Amino acid sequence: MRIFISADMDGITGITHPDQMFEGRPGYAAGCEAMTADVNAAIEGALRAAPGAEFVVADGHSQGRNLLIEKLHETAALVCGPMHETSRPLSQAQGIEGCQLAFFVGYHAKAGTEGGLLAHTWAGPVIADVRLNGLSVGEVGINAAVAGHWDIPLGMISGAHDLRPELDALNCGTLLAQTKQSYGRTAALCLSAKKSRAVIAEAAEAAVRALQQGRLEPFKPALPVTMEVDTHRREQAQKAAQVPGVKQTEERTVSVTAESTLQAALTMWKAMCHAQDEAPNWLK
Repeated sequence: MRIFISADMDGITGITHPDQMFEGRPGYAAGCEAMTADVNAAIEGALRAAPGAEFVVADGHSQGRNLLIEKLHETAALVCGPMHETSRPLSQAQGIEGCQLAFFVGYHAKAGTEGGLLAHTWAGPVIADVRLNGLSVGEVGINAAVAGHWDIPLGMISGAHDLRPELDALNCGTLLAQTKQSYGRTAALCLSAKKSRAVIAEAAEAAVRALQQGRLEPFKPALPVTMEVDTHRREQAQKAAQVPGVKQTEERTVSVTAESTLQAALTMWKAMCHAQDEAPNWLK
């Protein structure tokens, strides 16, 4: 069995503030350690149910150079580096093709989530909302839909309690390893590191067993699929609409209609890269 793990940092054990998440900030080194430990916990849990499993781990936070490869579990290969359209066109899902199951470790609630811990979607300064066939989704839904293109189910996700409504909307049997209770954008009640990683490992093991028992379904929006993005400003929508296949449908809304969720995601990610005021560090 080959398992894909997309790892973000916002939902990692003990993370509540940008000072823990970005290079040069005081808590960043500890954040990298925590992110690596959470990923390892998911791997160790999965191996209890599938001892011969292999793992592809995609570093899906910021510049994509956060996971400590020297401390990463030996069964894992690492996708790292900036999520530019030319190098990682699938962004946080780069490397997923050929896997049988997906885990999302350290994920966060979508843009617009009331009281959501570090809530945003894809490119926070640009995106106010993303919709797939009218369903508002965050990075959970976008990447689950990309996985669904290859019939890969999302088995588990770790992070705060405010992810629950997004998982329920997918209706795929995905397990939530809840490691914290959000109090607001930069505050949460967090489990201890030991307990948090035990919860992640237990959910990973249960997800593999659910797959083995046929109790997971991939998230597959009806085709052709329409992906819409509301931007924060008119100028961002105008720049995004310069990408072939992208239409500006309202002052701050752009849309892509495609024959597959894969193509829709590829096109819209390219559009969001183009919509930036200037290339941010996570694209360099």
